Amino acid sequence: MLLGLAIAAGATVAAAVPASPPPRLLETLRLATDAAAEHGNRADYQACSAALTPFATQALSHAADERVAWALLHEFGCRMAHVANKGATLAELTAMHHARWQLTRQHGMALWPRMRERTLVWNWVDRLHGPTAADAWLDAELLTPLLRDAQAGVGEAMAELTHLVETLYGYGAPLGRVEAVQQRLASALGPTAPPVLATARVLAVTHRRAGRAEQALAAIEPAYRHALIAYPGSDLLAWLDSERALVLDRLGRVQEALGAQLRVADFWARHPQPERMRGARAEQNVARLQLAIGRPDAVASHARRAAAWADDAGALTWQIGAENVTARLALAMSQLRLSQPGALQALRQALDELEPSDFFLQAAPLEELWLGAEQQGETALAAWAQQALQRHLARWVQPLQTEALLGELMRARRSPEQADEARWQAVALGSMGRGPGLEALALFDTADALAARAPRLAVALYKRGCRALHRSRADVTSAELLRMSFARFEAPLRRFVTLLLDQGRLHEAEQALAFLHEGELDAFERRQTALNGPPALDASEQAWDAAVTRIGDALRQTAQALERPLDEQAPLAFPGHVRLAQATEAQAQAGAAIAQASQQLLAAATEAPPPANLPPPPAGTAELGFAVGGRQLDVLLRLPSGEVKHWRQALPRADLARQVQQLRQLLERPDSDIDTLQRQAQGLHDLLLAPALAQLPREVRRLRLRADGVLHYLPFAALHDGRHYLAERFVLSQHSPAATASAANTGGALGLGRVRAGARRATEPALPAVARELQALQRWPDSELALDAAFSEARLRDGLARQPALVHLASHFHRDPGGDGASYLLLGDDRQLSVEQLARLPWHGVQLALLSGCQTGLPVDGQPQAGGLAARLRQAGVQQVLATQWRIADAAAADWISAFYAGLPAQDLARQRPRADWLAQAQQQWLLAHRDSPRAHPHYWAAYAWFE
Repeated sequence: MLLGLAIAAGATVAAAVPASPPPRLLETLRLATDAAAEHGNRADYQACSAALTPFATQALSHAADERVAWALLHEFGCRMAHVANKGATLAELTAMHHARWQLTRQHGMALWPRMRERTLVWNWVDRLHGPTAADAWLDAELLTPLLRDAQAGVGEAMAELTHLVETLYGYGAPLGRVEAVQQRLASALGPTAPPVLATARVLAVTHRRAGRAEQALAAIEPAYRHALIAYPGSDLLAWLDSERALVLDRLGRVQEALGAQLRVADFWARHPQPERMRGARAEQNVARLQLAIGRPDAVASHARRAAAWADDAGALTWQIGAENVTARLALAMSQLRLSQPGALQALRQALDELEPSDFFLQAAPLEELWLGAEQQGETALAAWAQQALQRHLARWVQPLQTEALLGELMRARRSPEQADEARWQAVALGSMGRGPGLEALALFDTADALAARAPRLAVALYKRGCRALHRSRADVTSAELLRMSFARFEAPLRRFVTLLLDQGRLHEAEQALAFLHEGELDAFERRQTALNGPPALDASEQAWDAAVTRIGDALRQTAQALERPLDEQAPLAFPGHVRLAQATEAQAQAGAAIAQASQQLLAAATEAPPPANLPPPPAGTAELGFAVGGRQLDVLLRLPSGEVKHWRQALPRADLARQVQQLRQLLERPDSDIDTLQRQAQGLHDLLLAPALAQLPREVRRLRLRADGVLHYLPFAALHDGRHYLAERFVLSQHSPAATASAANTGGALGLGRVRAGARRATEPALPAVARELQALQRWPDSELALDAAFSEARLRDGLARQPALVHLASHFHRDPGGDGASYLLLGDDRQLSVEQLARLPWHGVQLALLSGCQTGLPVDGQPQAGGLAARLRQAGVQQVLATQWRIADAAAADWISAFYAGLPAQDLARQRPRADWLAQAQQQWLLAHRDSPRAHPHYWAAYAWFE
């Protein structure tokens, strides 16, 4: 009994690891399985079986190896299908089962494929003789004998029962039948036996796929918690952990879900008995969740790991390759999110690898392909994606399931006369609260459609959509990750900003633009910025929002009342075939009710927007914000009085990008012609700043800038009005969101740098002048300095733990298009510390971080809203950051930084709050000191930007 429990729970013993089959046999079975699969796809099951039968006898002697076992399973499945399609009697099916089970037990066939064969027989009994006969067969032929042996501790009966239940995972069995199996097992073995806990996973996946994430969590959570204590390190725990992660994802707890799937992937990677299928599935799930959480850069590595599981998979190669389509789809979607060329075609190619009849569980990539193609004007590709998505919905999505709203949005496009009705039904399905990401999609799509003829209603829809977006990523605590995970909604969010500006709702437009940039909402307790999330609802919008929520709650209650009949009518597969008139009627009524509530909103008297709770800028300061559109630029100017001014000018994004790039090319070369540079800088000054500066009160001497899009790459300090650089006239700073408050600090300085050349890249030369940068910190007697090998992650962590006021990091910084996970700072001990790792260090208490590595103030290429190193350190708790925007020669950088520190007040840093004035003073003094020198070129001094 104890041995059976141990094996069932996943414990391993040395004797359980089978010897590896001969490579020639594995290759033979791989080729035969590929051939059999081709025959099976054409429903030629006799030829399918014949492809493998000649090798079955030899394969049985190695059946303990999962690769061989999968080939045997495939052969048995083809043979069973061939017999069943001839109308096999119950006795014939049972005889096949008895003979096969005895044979596979005798040869120690791997447990999961062995029990999967039993489920195949049960499935054919169900299809040929009905559910009553099938359940009686299951009880008589499997449950009764296995329970008897398990209670007696005979052989592998407990393990076979556990794996039998596991084979039901995702099989589509009606809930009532699974619950009956669970009760049967619990009454015989107790409620916490491994087979009973395994049924919780089966129940959870059924609820999850039907869009009932709360019920799914209620089913899986107790079993997971018990297994965590009773069966640590077991296969059973890994199974439960994996399904629980998928449920958490549906509930918006994406970061928690990712952590769980990473645990599962690591478990299978370390498993003493390779489980290639499970390892590949775990990496697929990680890749998909990395995409969902906003880390498209991390998707590729996990897609490669998923593919690596097929390297020696033998007969499993075909199966793993087919299943790895999920990872390849995540990779293609990540390329689409990063706007990489050919991403739409890559996504279509990956989808082509799926069975075209149903696209099983692939609504998300089909939706992304459809909307991406629509946005890029790829009409034929969008039509193909819609047709494929329609087939998927028809086969797999039950009535009143949130995913069904995709069908309504497509109906709105196919039938313009039904467009409003279809969109309101989509909003109704989303308002049930079971899929916030899909709800946001329905709300934004409806808002886009109504913006021209009902702008006030469109604003309310956009606002509700923003809140749905937040719920879809409820546990993501990084603003940068939120931005990336919301990237696919950037276009409608920008249309929201434009609509508010068109309506003259400037305060709300500022808040909406901040939400787009920062990915934050007011419920985001660990972050607080000057602009707290999306605009508040006015009284009429609140009434409308409450009405929509009530209608959604009522529709959800109807869905819950219909769940049992829906589940009981569902066949073992294709649950989308179920149709209930009551569900269709309820959906239509809910859509009509939301449409009526929306008309009441339009009929209500226009109200003043709610108070924005936005404090005016400090005295002497103006805030200048930009919103870069496809063919226009919106500018928002906030004056010290609190007044906000807005104007729009025609300016194609491509033209603006070209002008910014031309200026940057001149600035990055210290020998570029100064007259040419100033003409280019004046052109951008007149285009972007002159209208704003003309409206500033005389006392304004500080400009706080809120860049957008390509303007994140613009060095504003170098803009020129024909007589002076902007840095000569104003104190400039870039707005960047930060943690709520700074912890106390000791007033000391921490300086870490690298002089030695990088060992791995020719682009990382020696930096001998870094030593001079650090020497400049010695003006503070309690400074802590470290160079080269002494500059390690541990030294940085320990130094930050002592809570210095000033931190100076001087080394090579590498910006990678893969994002913050791939971009890194080169430490003195040759370790590459990624931006993500740097941001997790204890930065709270640091008043100023000076990052003298190259381009530390720039976002990642292609991800202008993602911020980069300076923005991530602000979010990590640093109060002010001074960072660079291009590469500067080592000696020149050391001279500028030494001059910067020399000009700072000599007081204790603990009592001195850093100010952007320090940078302006240093730049202005540098220009005075080098007025007739080549070093007056802005290459040397305009590269530095202040983030606050």
